Amino acid sequence: MSVVCLQADATVVMEHRHFVQASLQYVFLLQEVQERKKFEFVETLLGFMYGWLTFYHQGHEVANEFKPYMRELQLKLQKVNSYTRQEQDGSVIGMSSPYSCARSVLEPRSRRLDCFRPQYFGSGVCAAHG
Repeated sequence: MSVVCLQADATVVMEHRHFVQASLQYVFLLQEVQERKKFEFVETLLGFMYGWLTFYHQGHEVANEFKPYMRELQLKLQKVNSYTRQEQDGSVIGMSSPYSCARSVLEPRSRRLDCFRPQYFGSGVCAAHG
């Protein structure tokens, strides 16, 4: 009986070793999967961040390209606003009333705005309407 017990003990020890090795192999594979997931997540996040960086960089470049145009437009709008206020006050030189540049409501908008073009500022005469 002791030979059978010794063989059984040896078998149990061997099975225990196989179990421990399989457990360690399983843990190792789980760690590999977790590390791969982390790497893929960070890689995806990095790609996303580079995409946003490129988007904002291109937007910044476009904004810089349009700055001179926007400044020019701002100055023109300020001149038009100033001219409109002067016209409403009746203080534009050569104008007898705020509405001397006869514009009917039915006129196309583009024709009405001819009066406010910068080349006509200060002249008191609306080239589009006489």
